[in-house]
Parts: sequence; C-alpha cells; structure tokens
Amino acid sequence: MDNIPTFEEFFGSLPEKYRTNEVMEKVKYWYDREVANMKEYAARATQPEMNLSLFRDTGSYQIIAEGYVFDRGKPYDPGKWNWHLVNDSQSLYGFGMVLDKERLEVSTHH
Repeated sequence: MDNIPTFEEFFGSLPEKYRTNEVMEKVKYWYDREVANMKEYAARATQPEMNLSLFRDTGSYQIIAEGYVFDRGKPYDPGKWNWHLVNDSQSLYGFGMVLDKERLEVSTHH
C-alpha cells in the first residue's frame, strides 16, 4: 500500500501564507530527496508500505509532515516499540519534514 501525495498536493497542504516560491523550492528539494529514499527502502521490502502525510500545523512554530516505509512481510514483534510509542518491528525508514514558520527554513529529521 502506498500513500505518497503528488508534490502539488503536498505543497498545497501548507497554509496559504507559506506557499511562496522561496518555501516551494526548499520543500521541493526535501520532497524529492525523501520520496527517492522511501522508494529505495521499499524496493528492499517483501511487502512494502509507504506513507507520506500532508503538512499539519503543530500549533507552535512548526508545520510538519511525516513519512515512513514499513515491510509488512517482516515478522511483527509486539515488544518492539520506539520512543514515539510506535511499534517499529516492521519499520525500514522514517522521517519528519519541518517548516519553521518564523525562519521559513525546511529540514528533515530521522
């Protein structure tokens, strides 16, 4: 199962005031890079599942989107949880993309 929005959908999920050419170039760079990474990890999986959320406002100084690749063909281990309280026994790759609303910088975090 894949849920990867087009760049237009992804960028369009930002609040209108952040949809500038300056921000678009930064988001496009990271979008292309992370989607390529997701596809690379998915190619190694027996039953890949890719997901990239749209942006959501955290209510503070950040707007974030999150992406992951799971291999649903790997055994599920009910005892393997990460510090986000997500079971990552089938996880291959994950990241968050952050837009700093004040500085208009875009970064990713793994």
